[in-house]
Amino acid sequence: MDATSWKPLLDATTDAALDFFARLPERPVGPTATSEDLRDALGGPLPDGPQPPRRSSPRSHPRWNRA
Repeated sequence: MDATSWKPLLDATTDAALDFFARLPERPVGPTATSEDLRDALGGPLPDGPQPPRRSSPRSHPRWNRA
């Protein structure tokens, strides 16, 4: 490929990047959930130490084991 064939792609990439950065001030970047919300979503507080793989696997959590 010669350099002229890259120009449209690079121009479009530059435009997309500039648009993204221009809109950053309008986008929320802070947390939208509290730490309590996150603990509840995980089923309670995290364990104090390592857990056996079977116990820490998301598939072993009662929320995903509904029959």
